[in-house]
Amino acid sequence: MAEAERRPLSEAELTACINALRKSPCWSQPLILIVANRALESLDPFRTQYVNDQLCLEFRNCTLPPDPSPLKAAVPYLTDLACYNGTTVSWASLDFLNTVNHLNILVLTFDGSTAVDLSALDGLESPTRLYLANASINQGTLSVIGGIERLETLGLPNGGITDITPLARRGSLTELNLSQNLISDFSPLEQLPRLRRLDSSKNHT
Repeated sequence: MAEAERRPLSEAELTACINALRKSPCWSQPLILIVANRALESLDPFRTQYVNDQLCLEFRNCTLPPDPSPLKAAVPYLTDLACYNGTTVSWASLDFLNTVNHLNILVLTFDGSTAVDLSALDGLESPTRLYLANASINQGTLSVIGGIERLETLGLPNGGITDITPLARRGSLTELNLSQNLISDFSPLEQLPRLRRLDSSKNHT
């Protein structure tokens, strides 16, 4: 579902695409579904019956509706949920992720003007890559993230973070993006033996 330039994607059009997939052999196989250069009218067509156990969902240069709850039907099958290339979300909560089984990658860039509840992160089943941009990250949330066992790549740019001590116990980290935060002391990262790449640019202290 890609276009050369961004254009609307109506609920009816998205429903037709998903229904076509459901009638194909792809539906019972590991599936990568990419939506590019579209302004989605609704996510409701994702409220459907899934039969495969591996679904990768990517949005590239898209505009998404403010209600992500229709994705909850797909969440038990999701291995990746990623928003790339200028796709921002205005979601106020990630509660729709509460039924996740094996999410490996979560990449979201928030619009920065919507307060988002990140408490659902506490239920994630050890993703290896987590990227949350423009979301307010308090110490409680950072402690939850620091406890994600298999986490290797972490990005928390522009999260208002001042103290990164909770990340010191996440020895599996290999890449870390902490740009545009309020961090003055990076010494806790000395305890991360596998860290190979760090972006700490534009910290404001």
